[in-house]
Amino acid sequence: MPEKAFQDFYPDEFNHCYGCGKLNPHGHQIKSRWDGDETVAYFTPEPYHTAVPGFVYGGLIASLIDCHGTGTASAAAYREEGRPMGSTPELRFVTASLQVDYKAPTPLGPELEVRAKIDEITAKKVIMTIDVKAEGKVCATGKVIAVDSAARDADVMLSIAPTPRTEAMLYTGCRVSMWNNCPTGSSAISSSVSPLILITICGGTKAPAPSAFGATICWAAANSGWIAARNAS
Repeated sequence: MPEKAFQDFYPDEFNHCYGCGKLNPHGHQIKSRWDGDETVAYFTPEPYHTAVPGFVYGGLIASLIDCHGTGTASAAAYREEGRPMGSTPELRFVTASLQVDYKAPTPLGPELEVRAKIDEITAKKVIMTIDVKAEGKVCATGKVIAVDSAARDADVMLSIAPTPRTEAMLYTGCRVSMWNNCPTGSSAISSSVSPLILITICGGTKAPAPSAFGATICWAAANSGWIAARNAS
């Protein structure tokens, strides 16, 4: 039985992507897996994925690189943290930058190999080089920068403490807004003014609604506590 693919660990709310979502019946539904320190996916284009007759449409190649990249980033982040993929808190990545160089026309018909090499990994981003091969020949090479889906919208890293109160560690550049509809606490607003600040908020089961502080961008919930973070800028 083949090893479970990275995309098989995605929760349903993240499984509708045209390139990699298993819940999208019209999409590519690519499956990415580890192959040593690299990752690999295979895809056979359909006849309708044509550009000029006999060759693959370049946009398809870009989408394969894109989705294999975000799956690879998620798997690499889990590996870096030393925990199994799919464990909580979930790590999901989105594409911040995608550059594709087409090396040669890609023949329509053969199975394509999409192989990623991780160039750099940090707490919030993964940089990869991804080759697309047909019959052993590199047809395209992509450079992908994928960022944590929470970090993209709110430059925030959360650490949830298993207590009746929820604690969040926020880095410079983040603002936290807390609403007073938690049943056991009061509201507060704070902006980070040092490299690291610690804010404790009340427990509660009701999610705050957007307020005059602006639309909520990033949510995190744990231990029946709610916190919303957004960029100060």
